[in-house]
Amino acid sequence: MEYYRPTSVEDAVQILGRSPGAACMAGGTDLVVAMRSHKRGPHAIVDLSGLGLDTWIFDDASNRPAKVKTQGTKKAGNDEQRLGPGWRIGATVTMAVLKTLEDEDNLGVGLLADAASQVGATQIQNRATAGGNLCNGSPAADAVCAMVALDALIEIAGPTGAETMPIGKFLLGPGRVNLEPGQFLTGIFVPAHDMKKSSVALQEYRKVGSRTSLVIAVAGLAARTVLDKGKVVESRLALSSVAPTCIRATEAEAYLTGGPLSPDRIREASHLAREEARPITDLRATDQYRKEMVSALVTDHLTRAAALAQ
Repeated sequence: MEYYRPTSVEDAVQILGRSPGAACMAGGTDLVVAMRSHKRGPHAIVDLSGLGLDTWIFDDASNRPAKVKTQGTKKAGNDEQRLGPGWRIGATVTMAVLKTLEDEDNLGVGLLADAASQVGATQIQNRATAGGNLCNGSPAADAVCAMVALDALIEIAGPTGAETMPIGKFLLGPGRVNLEPGQFLTGIFVPAHDMKKSSVALQEYRKVGSRTSLVIAVAGLAARTVLDKGKVVESRLALSSVAPTCIRATEAEAYLTGGPLSPDRIREASHLAREEARPITDLRATDQYRKEMVSALVTDHLTRAAALAQ
């Protein structure tokens, strides 16, 4: 097996271009386990730890172009999305770093920090990376669920240059992400979600599993609900481990927006989220159990958001 440790993004792209089937490695918490169990056997490893992708900054959008090209696939065509301020997070930033991100104004990144704090044990958090959590393509990935809730954008390098892609187009299914040959993930952009001074927000990641800690989600919820004067201004409900990828409960979100969090509306929103889930039955849980857990997680989140607003 060949091993490469490039020192620039350009070098990494060139190596991947001449080594089809090579595996990129960041923290290695998934890749090394898969190799030891003979589930993966790449002929080459490209170590991304020397590319300087282990930093994050809050970008206020003042020193970069206002428009960023986004595309789902090469055939899909391009559109342009105007970006405001947000957090630019390198692909090799670890969960241990992500969980320390502070969000005093409830702009959104606190949700990602909460999810990162629940990824495995401390040892795993010190190695596992934001990019690895994404590229593993697991529908149960904790940090990815929070990124879906926050409409994160995925930054990619490849032979045709840099690209930026909505996370919903990047995630394709279990173990599958939207990367062309020679491409690799370089970072994540998490937009800041501004809110009025009079608003209150509850943002949290919660999951259900077979034990209380160090657990893979049987069902998970990354949620951010903002209320102003007793009415829901915004509700973001992302579900993990109940579909081929982490998904948004868009019907429940739309139903909640603009109205109060009364018991009847909470009940209906929880039902809508339950019906939007598309789980499977496996060794860890049945599809019906997962649906019930979605309803319970959404009900609990919205009930506590209502109490916070009062």
